Amino acid sequence: MKIEGIDIGITDMSLEEESSGIVKTEGNAMVYDTSRLGIPLVEIDTSPDIPSPEFAKKIASYIGTVLRLSGKVKRGIGTIRQDVNVSIKGGARVEIKGVQDLDFMDKYIENEILRQQNLLKVVEVLRGRNASLFDTVDLSQVFSGTNVGIVSKGLEDNGTAMGFGLKGFKGVLGTEVVKGRRLGTEISDYAKMAGVGGIIHSDEDLGKY
Repeated sequence: MKIEGIDIGITDMSLEEESSGIVKTEGNAMVYDTSRLGIPLVEIDTSPDIPSPEFAKKIASYIGTVLRLSGKVKRGIGTIRQDVNVSIKGGARVEIKGVQDLDFMDKYIENEILRQQNLLKVVEVLRGRNASLFDTVDLSQVFSGTNVGIVSKGLEDNGTAMGFGLKGFKGVLGTEVVKGRRLGTEISDYAKMAGVGGIIHSDEDLGKY
């Protein structure tokens, strides 16, 4: 298709079944809502040649208008959503899932671009410091009588308190990669995906614990 004189490819169009939504996550277990299974879902994939966040929003709006004019699909918040793949040179391809409100689509993309740019800057800082990771140590006994809620609750639930040193990371974990989100948060989110209850690091205000 051609929009404002720019050719944008359509690589795939398919009819799928709506997936189950994740209701909650508890450690390694996830609870799914299966109430939408069986609902037909039209998926349209564009080629990776969209030049800007603003243009991505225009393309999504254009495709939505075409679908509405067909009279064959529902359109609007809750019935249509975009999964947006964002990648920059040197970064990773990240999928922003379930964007429903087009008014914010370009902002989501801009934030992800900024996030990856700042993470690449962090990489360069750590390389310059020859940063490294020390061995992980079991600190459960050390924290056995702690009043820190996040730690004591984990230990009471038969969890383990682990510690490790990050050589050359001083001041870096507190680096803001995008507004309201720091490198420490990035690492914590990855850890939670692996079943870790939470992370406390030395760049934080430890007094809040």
